[in-house]
Amino acid sequence: LLLTKKGERMFQPDFGSGIHDLLFNPATEKFEEDVENTINRALEKWMPYVIVQDINVDVSKEYTDNNQASVSIKFKQEGQQKLGTVTFLVEE
Repeated sequence: LLLTKKGERMFQPDFGSGIHDLLFNPATEKFEEDVENTINRALEKWMPYVIVQDINVDVSKEYTDNNQASVSIKFKQEGQQKLGTVTFLVEE
């Protein structure tokens, strides 16, 4: 879901997050906030049973020089106590 570009999935043009669209925005605190909001909106729409505990967006120089961002999400599934973590690289 999060790495899928909107319009990429047949018969579900709204499926995806839109994170890739943010990559060329300036790497500021607003960028990090935009990524978090984009993730939360996508999960609320497509996976409402996922409860996000924390989102960390790393836009250090090594990533921004290559138009990338590292994203780490701590989450749990509704009704579960076990936390999961997923980390991925958003790149164009």
